[in-house]
Amino acid sequence: MTRPITVDGKPFSMVSLTVRRGSRLAGRTVGEIEGELDVSVVLLRRDSSSDPHPAASIVVAERDNVAVLGEPEQIGQVVGASQK
Repeated sequence: MTRPITVDGKPFSMVSLTVRRGSRLAGRTVGEIEGELDVSVVLLRRDSSSDPHPAASIVVAERDNVAVLGEPEQIGQVVGASQK
């Protein structure tokens, strides 16, 4: 996780993670992740291709790498969801 930056008085951090097997993120769309966890998926890397700010309809799969921007509390929820 990056050190927080402050925008309009709110702290934001970014994390890059690999979606693990059995993760609660796998099989969900980018839009579902963003809406339910109140974050922005700013990059999705699958195999050798990268998609900066992927469309909301893209389904996240196991072994995808995602970069997520949000407030530290929400980033913590994303990290927890990626491991379960």
